[in-house]
Amino acid sequence: NRSSRGKRNNNFPRPLHGFTLVELLVVITVIGILMAMLLPALQTARESARRATCGNNLKQLALAVLSFETAHSSLPPGSVADPQWSATNDTWYRTNWAIEILPFIEREELYDKYDQEKLFFIDENEQVINTPLPVQNCPSDPQAGELYQKASGFSALSGKLVYGSYRGVSGYYKAPGGAWSSAGSFADTTNFAARRGPLYCTGEVNEYPGVVRRPVQMHEIRDGDIHTFLLGEGQSTGRFEQAKWGGSLDQWSLGSVMDPAAARGIVDRDRCLALGGGGGCGRGFASHHIGGMTMAFCDGHVLFVLAEIATDLWTRSGTIAGGGTSEWRF
Repeated sequence: NRSSRGKRNNNFPRPLHGFTLVELLVVITVIGILMAMLLPALQTARESARRATCGNNLKQLALAVLSFETAHSSLPPGSVADPQWSATNDTWYRTNWAIEILPFIEREELYDKYDQEKLFFIDENEQVINTPLPVQNCPSDPQAGELYQKASGFSALSGKLVYGSYRGVSGYYKAPGGAWSSAGSFADTTNFAARRGPLYCTGEVNEYPGVVRRPVQMHEIRDGDIHTFLLGEGQSTGRFEQAKWGGSLDQWSLGSVMDPAAARGIVDRDRCLALGGGGGCGRGFASHHIGGMTMAFCDGHVLFVLAEIATDLWTRSGTIAGGGTSEWRF
């Protein structure tokens, strides 16, 4: 019996060796460390791809602006003020640069629907300005392509416009003069030559009789097209402040270069205001990229510009005759 019991015991299967709890925890820890190391690299790679796409969009828009110039012997108007514009009718604008270049980005069907002789926000133009355009949207911009919803004031425009990511460069804005994106700048004849940008507010308004503002011709860019900003990223966490490609109102399709460092490169509206960006938080240039924003120049090339750019170089690069910008190196 002993031998038989022994034989039966010898026939029992030998226990399998598995992972101990400690070994399992070590494996999980190693996997966690590897993921922690790889995830930032993956996020960086994705953001690099998004930034490249954003730059390509700006390149296409800049080339479309230059194609417009070839066809019309001038750059498109940054915006066009309605003759009835006034301090009380300060939303009264008609067309803008982004609408005028629609035929040059293969969206002529939208251009044909838009009435340039009417205000941009009338019902007839709504089907154009509420159309998302992929070329106007930076992939890093979470608001791009969405409908603008009601903010304080301008409630009549709620739901009629889509957000874009880019603005035209209207010039160097410094108080007490008006921003060149607004018809209010028509009163400033002293700084007109030195501070306006390539895409600024044009037209004639009854409030300033005898003042006529026409689109810029290339020969007027005395600082050189290779050194002068044309377009840039105009993104913000603020709903009102965010660029809107179809919105001809002041800073929606146009932006300004300004002195305060906080007025450039800071996309968070509240932080920009806290740092003293003031009005630049609503009309400047900023992006969701880390460290700066992409700008297109008047010769069509694009460059990622660091937010720490010297203020003097920044402001002079936003004008067509501000005194030269030879510091740029490409």
